[in-house]
Amino acid sequence: MARMRQVAFLLVLALGLAPSAASADCVDGICVDWETEADETLFLARHELPVPIQVRLRLELRNMAADPADEVVALVPVGEEVTLATIWPEGSGEPRWKYRWRSALGEPDAAHDEAARYRIPFGGKAPRRLTQGGNGGFSHRGRTAYDFRMPVGTPILAARGGVVAKVVDVYTRGGRRRSLAGKANRVMIAHDDGSVALYVHLSKGAVVSTGDRVVAGQRLGLSGNTGYTTGPHLHFEVYAAVSGQVDTESISIRFDDGSPRGTTPVAGSYYGPAEEVAGPLARAEGASALALSPRPGPAGPARP
Repeated sequence: MARMRQVAFLLVLALGLAPSAASADCVDGICVDWETEADETLFLARHELPVPIQVRLRLELRNMAADPADEVVALVPVGEEVTLATIWPEGSGEPRWKYRWRSALGEPDAAHDEAARYRIPFGGKAPRRLTQGGNGGFSHRGRTAYDFRMPVGTPILAARGGVVAKVVDVYTRGGRRRSLAGKANRVMIAHDDGSVALYVHLSKGAVVSTGDRVVAGQRLGLSGNTGYTTGPHLHFEVYAAVSGQVDTESISIRFDDGSPRGTTPVAGSYYGPAEEVAGPLARAEGASALALSPRPGPAGPARP
């Protein structure tokens, strides 16, 4: 249930200059490389994802100078390598440097298609309670995100079609410990309008891979309890990357209840499950609307 700062990575390295050296720091297919030749060190960013990313590099320099600056934000398009900065010794003391970087995945300032309607992002045989909605007090402050409580092993389904932008599928532990923050399995789907959907806290064993195209209703994996959680659930959120900030803004979306306007789920009510489809060729996206009528349960009221 932890607030997700979407695909943000942070690495720190303290080094001195070497006559000739190189290194690559990579996290989930995103890399910041540095190369030293003579007295110059060059920093570059690259990635292996099917959507653009933004990278912010922060340098801490001693007896050194940087061009263009000691902090830079750069857009790294798909399939390209981008130069971030060059540093070199300046002054009489020993040159030393540190760097930190983080990244945000997605098309900067994407314009969300307001006509888009989302399916419930899970299947199975029973409705599930929405325990926390948009701007929830526990971990959703300032975010439009949804936490659906469900047992481990519930099918997680694409709420909208798109391209699998990233899969993290390495974690097995979960609990209410801050040390587990960010250590959750997740699938990220990039939509055609540039927005990105997050499906978080999954069990290990995703059934899609980066670069796959999926349709609404297609299985992505199974629910779990990985990362910082108070219990098994699915965290679902749609966001757009913010240009020049290496951050994200969540998007208010509407779910398909069969009406033109759609609906927004309310915490305390029960929703779903959705119908699962076999794959990209099984059904055209949007072929049928989901029944999204909330159902009352013992732990919360029905939606008014």
